[in-house]
Amino acid sequence: MKRTLTLSIASLLALLVLGGCSTRFIDYDNFRGYPHKAMAIGVNSYGEPSGGYAFTGGRTVEEAERNALTNCKMYSGKYDCILERSNNTNVFYANSFEYKKGFQEKLSFERQRQKEDSLRRYIASIRQACISYGFTDDNAIAVCVQKEIQKNEQIRVQMNQQIAQQNRINSQNRARAFSELGKTLLESGQTQTTICNFKNFDGMIIQGDCKQNSITQGNEVYWKIK
Repeated sequence: MKRTLTLSIASLLALLVLGGCSTRFIDYDNFRGYPHKAMAIGVNSYGEPSGGYAFTGGRTVEEAERNALTNCKMYSGKYDCILERSNNTNVFYANSFEYKKGFQEKLSFERQRQKEDSLRRYIASIRQACISYGFTDDNAIAVCVQKEIQKNEQIRVQMNQQIAQQNRINSQNRARAFSELGKTLLESGQTQTTICNFKNFDGMIIQGDCKQNSITQGNEVYWKIK
């Protein structure tokens, strides 16, 4: 008797498994019963495995891959899912690279969008201020907005210059303070010498350390003058 296999969405969830890396590969390799199969796994923003995974079967490879991605999401929480196996082909590394590249592009696009949204809100606030000044004509409002933006930009530039100048002054003050500190420490480590006059019997006078009572130079002895 000929057997007919009826496939539905429920029956296509052939097997959903959570577990270790080696376990899922063994289970996937042993998975039979469908013309095609696929496995998907959750990944972080770097394209590294981080979430749950799922493998399913399907009548076509596209159907198996689609179902694997859908069911993987059920077990991966906040992480996105990418295909790891398509039938017996390891497609993880190619998909991981593309996912990471796409994620970075998406992140860059989102940052640019936020900057543009911020700029639009900024211009809208200035336009509202111009209206509050009494401008009603669109051209007059546009001129007012342009002047206000230029004025604010000048203020921003001046503030940055002042901050840079203050940073330079602070840096110079710190350098002088360290220099004075080093000089003080150096002088504190030196013994101060008091100079006195010394005279020999011929009346010749030289100078030397007051701690000495006499100084001998060659054959001459010089005595400290009291």
